[in-house]
Order: sequence, then C-alpha cells, then structure tokens
Amino acid sequence: MKHAPILLALTMVLGLLVPAVAYAQKTGPIRWTGTLYFNGSPVPGTELHGTTYLIPSGTQVVVQPGARLLFGPNYMLVVEGELLVQGEKNAPVYALALDKVRGWRGILIQGSTSHAHLQYFIMEEFRGYALRIADTHIVAHHIHLTSSYCMGLLYLKHASGCIHDVNASATLRGMGRVKLAPDVTVRRAAIAVYLRRCHSVSLQNITVDVQGYPGCSVLGLLLFNSSNIHVVHSEVKVFAQVRVLPPPPRTPPGIPPRNAPTFSEGGSSSRLNPRPPSSRLRAVESYGFAATTDCSNIHVEHSAFQAVGEGHATYVAAFYVTERSCHVYVDHVETYACSEGKGTACAFWVENHAKHVYGEHLSLIARSSVSGTAIAIWVETYVSKLHLAHVNATAIAGNGSLSHPNGGKALGFVLRSSRDVQLVHVSIQAHGGDGVDGCATHPNGGSGGPAIGAMLECSECSATHAVFAAYGGDGGDAYGANGIPGDGGDATALLLIESYLYGKYTTIEEDGVAGT
Repeated sequence: MKHAPILLALTMVLGLLVPAVAYAQKTGPIRWTGTLYFNGSPVPGTELHGTTYLIPSGTQVVVQPGARLLFGPNYMLVVEGELLVQGEKNAPVYALALDKVRGWRGILIQGSTSHAHLQYFIMEEFRGYALRIADTHIVAHHIHLTSSYCMGLLYLKHASGCIHDVNASATLRGMGRVKLAPDVTVRRAAIAVYLRRCHSVSLQNITVDVQGYPGCSVLGLLLFNSSNIHVVHSEVKVFAQVRVLPPPPRTPPGIPPRNAPTFSEGGSSSRLNPRPPSSRLRAVESYGFAATTDCSNIHVEHSAFQAVGEGHATYVAAFYVTERSCHVYVDHVETYACSEGKGTACAFWVENHAKHVYGEHLSLIARSSVSGTAIAIWVETYVSKLHLAHVNATAIAGNGSLSHPNGGKALGFVLRSSRDVQLVHVSIQAHGGDGVDGCATHPNGGSGGPAIGAMLECSECSATHAVFAAYGGDGGDAYGANGIPGDGGDATALLLIESYLYGKYTTIEEDGVAGT
C-alpha cells in the first residue's frame, strides 16, 4: 500500500507517548471513517491499533466534512503536529465512542510544534476532558460537547487562542482539591472550563450547562494565574448536588422479603424506618465564574453566570474574584446564585487583595434556603479600587418551613477591611424570609428573618446616587387559641462598624410585620 510506511511510523511512535497518556490500555482499534488526508495524501477508511493515536510533529491530518472518528475505551488522540477538522454546518465531523458506557479519553493538543483548527466538530461521551490544549495556540469554533460522565470540557495550560460558538453540557466528576484562596479550598472539585497560566485567550458565545456527579463540587469557568482573557456573550450554568445514597440491594429470587422492624408507641404499632446516615452526605460547593492567583486583565462582557447548590452546600458563588487578581472588567453581566441547603449564596464576591475591579451594568441576585444566608455583594480582606456603577443587587432569603419555622437572613452588601470602594447609581436590596404559619401539629408561627441592606466593617466607601434597602420578613400566623404568632424580622438599612460612608445615598428600612 502506498501509505503503509506512514501508517507504520505512526503506529511505532505509540511507545514514545507522553506520560499523560501512558495509562491508556489496549482495548481495541481506533476506526476513522470518511476521508482523511495525511500530509496532503488521501487515506480513506483508515484503521489503526494501539494504546492511543499520535499525530507526530511535522505531520498534518485533515479531516473532511462528514467524517466520523470512533474511539475505543481508554483511547485518546494526541496531536503534536497539525490537526485540521474541516466540518461544515450541514456535514459536521464527529468524534464518538465505540462503547458509550465506557467512553473514550478525549483529545490532547500539546507542544510548540502543534497546531489545531477545529470547526463544526461534535464530540460525545468522552471521559476525561474533551479538549486539552498545552503550550500551543488553538482556534476552534462551532463545537458541540456532550458527555454523561466526564472530568471536564476544556482545559488550557500555557495556551492561547480563540474559542467561540461552543455548546456544551455534561455531568462532571470531581477529582481533587482546588485552592481558590488561603481559606477557600474546594474539595472533590469538577471544573468545566479551566484556564491555567494562559495568556491571550478569547472565549465568545460559549454556552456551558453542567451538573456535578452527586457529592462533587462544580466550577463552571476557572481562571488560574492567567492574563488577557476575554469572555464575551457567554452563559455558564452549574449545579452541584449532594451524594445520593445507594438504593437497598434487591432481594434474590425465591427469598421472601424481610419486613421492617416495628415498635409500639401509645398502643399503636408503626414501622421503624432506618435512619439515613447523615454523616455520609457530602457538602458541595458551586461556582459559576472564578478568577484566582494573580489573574490580570480579565474582560467579561455581555454574559451570564448561574450557580446552584443543592442540599448541604457550603458556598455558592456566581462570580468570584480573589487572590491578588487585578484589572478585572465586568460589563453587562447577570449573575444568579442559589443555595438550596444550609450554605451561603453570593452573587458577586471579591476578596483577598483583589484590586482594580470595575463592574458596570450588573444584575446580581442571590437566593438562599431558610437555613442559609443570601448575600448579593460580598467584599472583604483588603480589596482596593473596586468601582461598581449601574448595579441592581438583590438578596432574597428563604421562607420558613415546619422543620425551620423562622425565615432566613439576607444581606445586600457586605464590605469588610477594604478601602477605595466606589458605588455609583447602585440599588441594593435585602429581603428576609417570612416565618411559617402555624398548623395543627406546630401551632406557633415562625419569626421573620432579619435583613441588612449594607454592612461596613473597618472599611471606607463612597456612594453616589445609591440606595440601601432592607425588608424584614413577616412573622407567621398562629394556629388555634394556644398558638403564638411569630415576630416580624428586623431590618437594618445601613450598619457601620468602625467605617466611613461618604456621598449621597438613600436608606429604606422596613421591619417585618408580626403574625396574628
């Protein structure tokens, strides 16, 4: 065969792969269907065997429209040469798994001699990261990524490039710990899009909708020690869920099921339901966007970030800047943070020596359950040169329930140990949760939750045309003659603790109404 030497050479280099792919197993062939071009020569229907497939330096592979790349379990594609995926809108290129349950390992593009241009490319059921780019430049557009169980979507390290028009959805599994700040460590972290020590990366029209495997924390877009990053017209949604306890084992055929033990109380017999091992419920965290460790010159425009944490969520942050990151520009951005458990939900969080953070035309919403705390804007630990203009920020706490009768607490703006903070045309509101109404089994009404519009501690801030509003939650009504109505929640529009607030601002303060 005319191209046999080329294919033999490609197969022989498999033993020289980088350590990143040394774990791959020999489980079957890789089949490429369609027309491929190796260094300009067509090779239709190529089939290769080995632990993985390597495009070495100096070799060019062109994938024509409509081609399908089929990978066996533990297989991956390593690119050290040039890969051109030339899909078209009506004839995209597919990278698929031969075994949809076991999946495949994704694509690694690495080295200064490598180059990749991907367009109209669909990747499904990968188990590692879909695309890993290291020490090179990448151009990719009109990419569709989907997987039911994977490590992440995009991982760029020491890389640059332009990635736009990407639609991605997946269930992510956490692999280790991510230290965002000295006192913020995310355990069992799963990262959808990870930029590590990157320079000059443009992300445009990126849509990411991911959830964590039960018990895993999720980060949607994480920037670590990166600079000149542009995120434009993008939407990131993340959802972290608690670990689901495994179902009880099935009873083998022919063996009668054992009845649950019973106990007597007050002359009646009831089934004793086994107590769920609450200690096995893992706390999860959820971050939509996070920039940490000396990130600089970050532009985020016309984008939206949503973070939701279920159950025992400790922190849920839609937008988070920390650890000496500076020159962060946020314009026309919407954030939504929701903690459905006992944790804290924050829509906009800046801390730990971050400086030169500018936000304009922002819509910030934080919601929490009755047992959690909602904070719209959270700034602390020596943040300087923070400028927020034309911002609507709202913190809404959850209403009471029978298990937690009192309403939750809400804080609109928290500023601690920071200087040179400016607020211009800003409206900040905090709504405490309502207490639950009494009922036959619980006749007392719950108290309304407290609300603080702005709390400043050891800080200085200037305000121009700013509004700080606090609305305490209403108390729950009593049930029957013996019930006690709940108290209304306290509202504090402005709380200053060894702090100074200058300028022109308005405060609105309404305590909750007591129940009847």
